Amino acid sequence: MNAISVHAQFLVHFVVNYLPFTFESFQAKAVDMETAAAAHVATQFGKKFIFFRSLSDLAGADQDGNVMGVFFTVAATNAVRTMSAFLQALPVQNKSSDIPIPNDFTPGEATVGLLGLLSFWQPELDALKTIMNDGQPEEIVFGGRKFYRGKVFGADVVAVLTGVGISNAAMTTGLMLQLFPGIERLIGGGIAGGVNPDLRVGDVTVPQYWANYQMQLYAKEVQENIYEPPFFEVDILVGQTCGGFDGVDTFLTGGTACNIAAGEASNFGFIFPKTIQTPDPTDPLELNTISEGPTRSWFFEVDPDMFCVAKSLVGDVELLKEAPGSVLEYTPELSVGGVGVSGPTFVDNAEYREYVYEQFQANSLDMETSAAAHIAFQHDVPFLFFRSLSDLAGADQDGNVMYVFFSVAAQNAFSVTSKFIETLYPLEKSGEKKLGKILKKCSKAGSKKAKKSKKNSKAPKSKRYPLYR
Repeated sequence: MNAISVHAQFLVHFVVNYLPFTFESFQAKAVDMETAAAAHVATQFGKKFIFFRSLSDLAGADQDGNVMGVFFTVAATNAVRTMSAFLQALPVQNKSSDIPIPNDFTPGEATVGLLGLLSFWQPELDALKTIMNDGQPEEIVFGGRKFYRGKVFGADVVAVLTGVGISNAAMTTGLMLQLFPGIERLIGGGIAGGVNPDLRVGDVTVPQYWANYQMQLYAKEVQENIYEPPFFEVDILVGQTCGGFDGVDTFLTGGTACNIAAGEASNFGFIFPKTIQTPDPTDPLELNTISEGPTRSWFFEVDPDMFCVAKSLVGDVELLKEAPGSVLEYTPELSVGGVGVSGPTFVDNAEYREYVYEQFQANSLDMETSAAAHIAFQHDVPFLFFRSLSDLAGADQDGNVMYVFFSVAAQNAFSVTSKFIETLYPLEKSGEKKLGKILKKCSKAGSKKAKKSKKNSKAPKSKRYPLYR
């Protein structure tokens, strides 16, 4: 049977016109949110694969509303029975070896105190390699990725190019943290599209929060331009001042679920953003449940100490304004704080850019960072990321300028990354004293902020809501 299963980063309760589009364009037999990503990883590791999906609903074509909540047990049972029959029909039996697998079966290492560095774009990695071990970093190839080891200032660094897109970034970040369990911090840099109208091409942004803003639900159109998400998804939909249920007892972006009829959700037409499943790696009740843990997240917050060090760099990093054949009319600047968002879509649309700024107050958007932040959070590894604006995500006056200014943006991202490493991992005693003062100042500021927050906090805790009602 020659059939296609379409992977998407959204739950599809399709608008009427989207369902035939998916079938006509891809001849898809099913659509889900995970399978193609698993196929991507299996392919990257050279593994054979086959997947089974049982239909719990008709993705928006159900006559009386989505029936997933009614038939998901039937669908799940049928999927398991099919897999069981498949395994019984296999001509070759898998036999596990009695020989224990050694812990050092990968080419990684357990050196502690490593700084993990993700390059989201080739030019940043190329620039980084020139200052690792005097331009001669050690190379380790595994899982379709090449890792580079070496010294950068006082840091013992392992670096890798993630590849473009959410699944590449998640796969590479997870692989790095498994191969090098001694990584104590994770940073990364790359280019991005600018969303905040106060930022310009060439500027570098270091957000405090990262969101996977395209974790989405495509809702069914019940009347012209009126969309109705299925009832079991409403609590986890996100609005500016409502919704975003965390799966346990709190709404992350407001005190209650969003009133969809009143237009409270942060939707773009039929597209509704929602929280993402993230079991807490430090919670004993969730530690061994993997994706079955109830906790959900909206933003991933960067490490406060690294964030404070980044703030100390404002005005202390020289950024470029020239690219081959082009010169910016201003000197780019470093901006620390705010929100960055990431998703699987390359955005070059002024209307959508405006929506992203209005609803998420985002400084930038890209296709990798929030996935890396998600994986770092899941591994309980502190992280911080830098993005330099190569274009304005559709607001460029004369067409997208990414290929005009990407070299400027890439160099500026590298310059900030390099200065950050030099500050956090100094070689000289004077640098150590400077870092000590920065961290001491950060600690005092954090204590004052915590006391003020505790004093002014009057919001009642939300009562517990079940994830599916």
